[in-house]
Amino acid sequence: MNTQSNATPESIAQACSSKLVRLKGPLKFTFKNGMVHLKKFQGDKTVLMPVCDPFEVVARTYDPEGQGAGLVVRFSADRIGKPVIELTVKRSDLLSRPKHVVAMLSDHGLWVSGSKDGAQVLAELLSMFRPNEDVITAGRAGWYGKTFVSPTYEVLGDQADQYRLLEGAGYEDPGKAGDLEGWKHATTAALTCENGDFLCIGLLSGFTGILVDLLDEQTSPILNFAGTTSRGKTTAQRLGASVFGNPMRGAALKQFNVTINAIEAIAERATGSLLAIDEGAQSGMDGKAYQKAIFDLAGSSGKRRLTAAATERKARRWSTCITISEEIGFADKVKCDGRNAAAGAVARCWEISVEDAAILDGETLAKIEGIKQNYGHAAPIFIQHLIDDGYAADPDLIRARVSAAQTNLSQKTDAPQVRRVAGAAALVLVAGELAQEAGLIVEDYEVSGAVGRILQRSKILMAQDMDPLDTALSNLRESVIRRNGVDVVELHYEADHQNREVVAFYGYPDGESFTSVDRDRSHYERVYFIPADQMFKLGGGNVTASAMAKALKKEGFLVDAPGNNNQWSSVPEIGQIKNYRVSGAFFHESEKGG
Repeated sequence: MNTQSNATPESIAQACSSKLVRLKGPLKFTFKNGMVHLKKFQGDKTVLMPVCDPFEVVARTYDPEGQGAGLVVRFSADRIGKPVIELTVKRSDLLSRPKHVVAMLSDHGLWVSGSKDGAQVLAELLSMFRPNEDVITAGRAGWYGKTFVSPTYEVLGDQADQYRLLEGAGYEDPGKAGDLEGWKHATTAALTCENGDFLCIGLLSGFTGILVDLLDEQTSPILNFAGTTSRGKTTAQRLGASVFGNPMRGAALKQFNVTINAIEAIAERATGSLLAIDEGAQSGMDGKAYQKAIFDLAGSSGKRRLTAAATERKARRWSTCITISEEIGFADKVKCDGRNAAAGAVARCWEISVEDAAILDGETLAKIEGIKQNYGHAAPIFIQHLIDDGYAADPDLIRARVSAAQTNLSQKTDAPQVRRVAGAAALVLVAGELAQEAGLIVEDYEVSGAVGRILQRSKILMAQDMDPLDTALSNLRESVIRRNGVDVVELHYEADHQNREVVAFYGYPDGESFTSVDRDRSHYERVYFIPADQMFKLGGGNVTASAMAKALKKEGFLVDAPGNNNQWSSVPEIGQIKNYRVSGAFFHESEKGG
């Protein structure tokens, strides 16, 4: 709902004057000399007390869950470049904190009388308004059904007039600049230069977050541009940021010089668009904290916290694409602290090396930097294309394309981490194809070729970064989950109906010997019984079963055998098979712990 688009100071004054005449309530107001006055009756005389400058109550509003009832108030703030201001006023605050409401309106530019009763009178006046129109005020940008609420405060879709973005929940500078043709000229120069492949990934990151939110992905893909200075890392990020708005700092592009708690708030504001973190090294985090930050950002959900009243505060959530630039890659940063990067973190952070990128000549750079004068035009066109072609109504159409792309980008023999990175690459690839269909990328440019070449380079890097034990455990987890119900079967399975050799079994605690699983670790009671010879194979064949068992035991996922051994001699109801017993929490809650 772009309610400010046609509003002017004159239209607000006219609406205010008209509404005050018809307003019913215990207090009587009038509009005179360009100002709202309270009528005070002293005998036969009527005295006018100035209250405030003109304002307009546009609509009633609620959040997407139907809570947080309030009013949308519009007024003229007489500011350069922003003559009309729109704010959400909570009805509960009008009753409990009237001075707070008036102070907020005044802080944003509404003149309010400084008289003793001025604040209380204005709060009472606002409470008298009961507009007929309802709008939904979204606390963060992104998709709401087939409607997209942009961080630029623009709303697209059939129900655009029913939604608006909460002030402060979008970009600080939400405006556009230049024109679409100027933007396409600059981005085409980037795609066709010597560094076109990785600059293409940067550009497409600006579209990818739109798909991540539309598909309701459980994790936000992270793209890590790594390499020495002047190789174009920040340029790649600015290309992505230009899709929605100003590619310089203040919109999608942020510096990683704040706490992870502050990053959560920034990530939430980037829902459905892009969070580009420039100079990741400025975070000041050590390898362990940085790795945790990667897990947290990819997990798309912040920490649960309590309010001052000890009630649970609503956790921040986001669904976006994240890019990070720094001189050394994520895995190398972790290694600086004498540890190997966790396989799960490597899988969540697609490292894109730009170390051997060319240093572009001044003429080419000048063309690419045209995005500094032309930005903000591509995102609305891309989103409208998704709406017009039915993708917003049926996201499964995109989901099928992403799945097909992932199959083409990865092999069945690839490690789970590699396949996961290929999933992120598939999202980027499909975003590029859709942008091309929308006329935002030149027709003859091969998006799939650029994404495929960058992914292949990244696979080589990943092979160097992944710890063998972490990789084996990831293989074990992935294999058991994928083969559940096929050749990983229940203890009570019917042998006559099993067409493949059984590689593992699962069941539930049934007696004292099965209750040693730490119940605090999981809501699941399922236990997996993995034959010792199969453990080695399911882990990929590079790490011994005993080493994997020790690692599982250290993390509390292994069920101890009698005598404090790791290996059991039999499987219940099956027979004498040496096996390891692993808590279902290792397989089914792995996303939380990474």
